[in-house]
Amino acid sequence: MGLGCGMPTRYADIRNGDTVVDLGSGAGNDAFLALAETGPQGRVIGVDMTPAMITKAREIARKRGLYNVEFILGEIEAIPLADESADWILSNCVLNLVPDKARAFVEILRILKPGGRFSISDIVVEGDLPEGIRRSAELYADVLPERSGKRSTWN
Repeated sequence: MGLGCGMPTRYADIRNGDTVVDLGSGAGNDAFLALAETGPQGRVIGVDMTPAMITKAREIARKRGLYNVEFILGEIEAIPLADESADWILSNCVLNLVPDKARAFVEILRILKPGGRFSISDIVVEGDLPEGIRRSAELYADVLPERSGKRSTWN
């Protein structure tokens, strides 16, 4: 869908041959950008919790003839990848939606290779948002509860 709050690939020093994991990959925009950096020797894995986005990203990759990118269904608090499997982890405006942020970071560290790095672009709030702003932000940044059964938390 092209949604996000930044461009984590801009600050990542992705190199030819790297394995990159894009958390909350959606339709694959950041994964495809990372793929251009990894070259044909590298690999990009997009992880998303919505089957519709996984289907869409896979279809785009298939249409483009991309063979070294894959999209898998999973949640950030339980990433379905092996320990120490990623050189880079990217995330674009998704961690703010994760209910258990501490668990998400444990998972990020678990799948990073020794010396691996992550580049995250996200929304951070220190303190409490006034009710009117919080409510307004939920209207445009929240997952629609009738579709997913989940809501983001503001903490």
